[in-house]
Amino acid sequence: MTGRNRSLRVARLSAVLAVAALTITAPGAVAAASADTTADPTIPTLDVNVLDRNRGALGLDPILDPDFYGLDVTILNGDKEMQPLLDGTERALWDYDLIFLDNLARGARYDISVRYTDAGTGEFVGVTNTVSFTTEPSTDTEPPTTPTNLHFELGPEPQLPGHYDVKWDRATDNVDSGSDIQYVVKRNGILTGPSTEAAPGDVFTVTAIDTSNNASQSGTVVFTGDVTS
Repeated sequence: MTGRNRSLRVARLSAVLAVAALTITAPGAVAAASADTTADPTIPTLDVNVLDRNRGALGLDPILDPDFYGLDVTILNGDKEMQPLLDGTERALWDYDLIFLDNLARGARYDISVRYTDAGTGEFVGVTNTVSFTTEPSTDTEPPTTPTNLHFELGPEPQLPGHYDVKWDRATDNVDSGSDIQYVVKRNGILTGPSTEAAPGDVFTVTAIDTSNNASQSGTVVFTGDVTS
């Protein structure tokens, strides 16, 4: 699994903090990466930084760069692998010194750890401590409204050929504000993102999910090649 760039990490962390309205503690001193890739990596310590409703941010200290050591990263909930992308009720994104957990089940216990294996051989390298927490329960059963006005726009330059931005009007919810609602974008039934490849005839759906994990009806649009700048 490859890491996301630092600017994306900061942007995602800021979004989590805005929702949680809490202050995150910066990770401690970062160990300098060794120039010897044959050295044994230091397995980080995992801790909870932010937890809010169905979202969380966990910290890893010191930073371990799996790309440098040639490692695969697996996020576990107990003995079960967390889904790497939003699709259902679980989501886990790893980014060097942070793990973002979104769309978690409400009123549920999680036992999160991170396992590292050799990317070439699959051999076990190490695993972090386990962080346990229980999300807040919720009685909200009403889903958000269906996303509307789905259309395509050209992204910022430089624009990759055949890539476009899927746009829509935000859903509303009986409990959550617009900024709290998450969206699942699929292309021909396969999970993608709002910036994606598109070819004529591709069917895109956008589903809104509130912080109690109620999913809306999906808005649908077929790509015809028409885009706005």
